Amino acid sequence: METILILIISISFCNLSVAQCPTAGQDSAATYCPNEVFNIANLRSLDADTTGIFINPMGDTMTNTIISLQFPGQYTYFYHISDTNCPVDTAKYIVTILPVSACFWELTENASENNQLIHSNPVSNELVLNDLQFDQLEIIDPAGRIVLIHPSSNNPHIDISKLENGNYLLIVVNNGTRQFQRFIKT
Repeated sequence: METILILIISISFCNLSVAQCPTAGQDSAATYCPNEVFNIANLRSLDADTTGIFINPMGDTMTNTIISLQFPGQYTYFYHISDTNCPVDTAKYIVTILPVSACFWELTENASENNQLIHSNPVSNELVLNDLQFDQLEIIDPAGRIVLIHPSSNNPHIDISKLENGNYLLIVVNNGTRQFQRFIKT
């Protein structure tokens, strides 16, 4: 009897997959006014994975990405991302907070100064407008925050009694034209 040796070779094809490491994306920068609320997560580039952690300028992990900074200057934030098989990837975000004066410039960039918008300056508890014609009125505090928005009205008297004493910027919008006047609340 002949011995036939049959060798059966079983080849199995393995599904070998190579996992791509997560990316923190590109470094970026943004500029804001003091006390302007922004979301640091919006600085992530489109190629960044969203499962990382944000690190604030003090080196602490951030639990909330919606922030506001009060003092002018540059602040460095980091976005770290990793998994068990890959090294940490980091993106750096430089946040610049402008001086308040620069922010007032942004607010008044498309506006003309008019020192005749209000009846008297300084003002105590009531702002009296010289002209009733406006579509909207805004009052901006020294930190650049809008503290009062007043829609069109036939009443020239605007109650500002709840505002703290200090310098403010009044912006009046009428038919697409913006005018502003600085005033002091005493």
